[in-house]
Amino acid sequence: MGRKALVKKKKKKKMMIGPLLSLDPSNRDSRGLLQVIGTPKSLGCRIGAVIWMERSGGTTSGNHVHSRDSHVVFFAKGAGRYYWRPRKSGAPPAVVHFSAPCAIFTPPGVEHAFEHVTDCCCVVMANRHGSSLEYEREITRLSRSLIPPAV
Repeated sequence: MGRKALVKKKKKKKMMIGPLLSLDPSNRDSRGLLQVIGTPKSLGCRIGAVIWMERSGGTTSGNHVHSRDSHVVFFAKGAGRYYWRPRKSGAPPAVVHFSAPCAIFTPPGVEHAFEHVTDCCCVVMANRHGSSLEYEREITRLSRSLIPPAV
């Protein structure tokens, strides 16, 4: 085997633009599908808690900011809008329309909220909190909703 055969091709590094993650291609075979959502290397943090979450269409969640925690929310079902902005910026929030399957990353210090347009099922992977009590201690609830009132 020649030297060229031993040289590994370098993969292009993915750039994250906004909170919507670019997922690697999935692996599918006769058994089904395997999809890598994120790794400590790709996210820049370790994963400490994995949470299953279901939300009814027409509801909201979040509307808070994490001081140290970050999380990836992988939507297996549903669609909605994700609102976000830097902490205490006072700027109008950016909005990302999402539809499953997709993954949204929120780093520490980002005010954020989800508006669930349809019924949603998702997996939340957080790097720090493990219990509901730890979670509540770590977040700051926003006094005003990032989600604009319905017109």
